[in-house]
Amino acid sequence: MLEVEPRFFKKNFKELVELLTRIFRIPNIEGGVRRMTTEILVDYAEKSPALFRKRKEALESTIEMIFFHMVEISG
Repeated sequence: MLEVEPRFFKKNFKELVELLTRIFRIPNIEGGVRRMTTEILVDYAEKSPALFRKRKEALESTIEMIFFHMVEISG
């Protein structure tokens, strides 16, 4: 849905980011779920960069998730 119509989530963008961030931070969650939450936000940022420029907290959460995966891969 995000790929076809990214504007669908625009009204609830803040809530979407908060939900995905909370899911990402669950301590014992499966790694695939973490990757999926990150991929959703990265895909969204690629489709709607203006939303991320306006909402710094979303950008910060996405970057935090990306760095987590970078450290996980190199470790």
